[in-house]
Amino acid sequence: MKVLDGDPLAWEPLRRRTAVAIGVFDGVHLGHREILEVVVETGRDEDLAAVALTFDPHPLELVAPERAPALLTSVLQRLELFEEIGVDVAGVLSFGEIRDLPPGTFVEEILVERLGAARVSVGTDWRFGRDRSGDVALLETMGEKYDFSVHAVELVCELDGEVVSSTRIRDALGRGNVAGATRLLGHPFIIEGRVIHGDARGQELGVPTANLHVPERIAVPALGIYATVTHHGGERHPSVTSVGVRPTFDTDAHRTVETHLLDYSGDLYGEAIGVEFVDWIRPELKFDSIDDLIAAMNDDIARARQILNER
Repeated sequence: MKVLDGDPLAWEPLRRRTAVAIGVFDGVHLGHREILEVVVETGRDEDLAAVALTFDPHPLELVAPERAPALLTSVLQRLELFEEIGVDVAGVLSFGEIRDLPPGTFVEEILVERLGAARVSVGTDWRFGRDRSGDVALLETMGEKYDFSVHAVELVCELDGEVVSSTRIRDALGRGNVAGATRLLGHPFIIEGRVIHGDARGQELGVPTANLHVPERIAVPALGIYATVTHHGGERHPSVTSVGVRPTFDTDAHRTVETHLLDYSGDLYGEAIGVEFVDWIRPELKFDSIDDLIAAMNDDIARARQILNER
């Protein structure tokens, strides 16, 4: 998959005409997948390159940061999921660079000149260009002029009668329902980051943990203990992960994401890992003694093994 980033007005024009889908696509959940799969299938049927345009940062981070959501996927994860679906070209649009473009310039310079759009799929309420002055009606009018069709998609998908949306998935994560979030996503919920030094508390307790640095604005499940799978170096390791503030100890109440890899020994400091959240085990609790905490941690490990073995 070819990736376009940087100033979109400097992108090298594509050689084939394209079917383009535009959206943030945070999470690349089942609803997004439906749209992208149609674009990929259309591309194959009509000999068009399938293109997905996403945004980094999320537009709300610039126009209304107080309403900007925690992200379900990093840009890199989105690109990996696009490629898995079969997208030929992914474009990462910097909202700061395009927000003041006149709508006509966005269409003429990016969709037509750079991407050679023959088909454009957007949400029914999609707005673009300076002051959000462009809408689907304007896009359709320009499509008639520049020979591309516009497909306005109602971004509503249901799974077993439940609406699939990034908001609903974030709500599930906020309740610790990582299994439900995974079901709505259509793929595992994974937090990626690097292992950083902690206070070695787990090592002292006989359960060493990797302290994950979570990138800014990435969604994190509710405080609690989870059965997880940790991805590292192309391998998958069963693990148990704590999201919490370690209430048994005197701390500054800073949230941490710490994962214990089962049956693993090695130094992960500085390494990139991904923690795949599989299922909830229990809430985070404050224990009366260290012995009680160690006993609970051993129970957590046993429960995580059971959950992961039953997958």
